[in-house]
Amino acid sequence: MSKSTFINKKVLLAMVIIIALVGIGVGAYFIFKPKPDLKAPFENTYSLYNNETYADVLEFNQNLIDILNTTDFSTLSDEEKDSIQVSKYKYQIFSDLQNAYNSIEETLTKNLLFIEDKDNLLYKIQQSATKNYENIIESADECKNYINSYLKPQIIETYQSSEILWQKIDNYNNFYNQLFTSISLFYSDIGDIFYTYSVDTINANRYTKYNILTTVKWAEKTANLIINYSGENNPEDLLNASQSLKNFVNKNIVNPTNEYFQDADYYNYVLDCFNYVDFNDCITALACNNFISYANGLSDDLIKYATVLQVNYFMV
Repeated sequence: MSKSTFINKKVLLAMVIIIALVGIGVGAYFIFKPKPDLKAPFENTYSLYNNETYADVLEFNQNLIDILNTTDFSTLSDEEKDSIQVSKYKYQIFSDLQNAYNSIEETLTKNLLFIEDKDNLLYKIQQSATKNYENIIESADECKNYINSYLKPQIIETYQSSEILWQKIDNYNNFYNQLFTSISLFYSDIGDIFYTYSVDTINANRYTKYNILTTVKWAEKTANLIINYSGENNPEDLLNASQSLKNFVNKNIVNPTNEYFQDADYYNYVLDCFNYVDFNDCITALACNNFISYANGLSDDLIKYATVLQVNYFMV
């Protein structure tokens, strides 16, 4: 056997071994790679909507708004008064956003039972949703314990000054900010799952998928702006944004004027505008009540698509 033939056989053998090892590695990856829990998105969502502690904490929002509006905080510093004013906006915005989340319950719970991993990427977002659900439950417990310890009416009556009351509310803000951050992240994940992985049906069609995605992304961005408020945005604009979201949900989800399958051409015409106008840019503008200015700042060939979305979808 010549030296070159021996070398060629060694090279061939090495290649065969490499190919075999790659094949074994690829096979092992598909066998042992983590698989998403297809039931978890529905189970977490259903459990959240039916969690009593979570519901009690959300219900306390209105009580807190009433406390902030009726208490005399005139002796506090200007900085504290500004923070109190932001808190008034904050809890009203949270209330509006939660109203939007409640309004999509039926759509989510009817369809999240039927999802499939269409791109082998569901595992990561499903795990994120589950983690955020667990964070919500933990934060809700902390909020309720704090309410029971410091913000019950009979306890508030014992405080000798409005300064003490504001300190207790300001501390509670930290707990509630953490809770609502997890809420907005959870619904954002669930919205992504519904949009990308729910099985196409009459109830989970292109229109309803965009409706849910718009709702959760709009809510998430508006929540983030008020939770991390730094004076850059006017809180009144953020409140108007949350109220516009309530109107969007009412018109497109709660009381739609028509059904997608009855007028698919019209809805597709509207939704096709997202092929030209970036969806995320629209949401960013809506979240701070700035969509009209955003649309007017687009190039002439894009303004018409943004206008269709404004008149026939976002602000119908």
